[in-house]
Amino acid sequence: MSELSFLLPGDCRFFKTDGGILRVEIRDKQCCRQVVLRRLFPVKRPDHFISVGDGKDEVGIIEDLAIFDAETRRMVKEELDFYYAVPDIQEIELLKDEYGYYHWKTRTDRGARDFYVKGRTENVHFTNQGEVLITDVYNCRYRIPDIGRLPRQSRNLINQVY
Repeated sequence: MSELSFLLPGDCRFFKTDGGILRVEIRDKQCCRQVVLRRLFPVKRPDHFISVGDGKDEVGIIEDLAIFDAETRRMVKEELDFYYAVPDIQEIELLKDEYGYYHWKTRTDRGARDFYVKGRTENVHFTNQGEVLITDVYNCRYRIPDIGRLPRQSRNLINQVY
């Protein structure tokens, strides 16, 4: 079992190759030729506890991305955003209970999406910032960036169920 290692700005350097691949050099240890980043608490603390690996092994954890310089934060967030690409729901056309599964018929920034969510509250999370995070029965994720900006009909559908 390997030792837990927190990565600090003075101990590592993130950079992109000419081909756009994110790499990290860790002082006195190694260089990851292609960094794999995963959020350990993606919903509650997206910029804290980020696992850094080489595709096979974890080489360290970023405890708080805020302590890194702006360019490193930008590169890390860009990589995470690519991995965690989530369609933003712009309108809800249908939201109804079908035997314990909630049928969502939506329009997103990536086109129409029709999906089912198990249970009423287990897979739909409301944040303090007005964001809603949804996970369907196939573990696909969807997001409403700001519930207050949805059309009135869409807000009414959500209010009827949640």
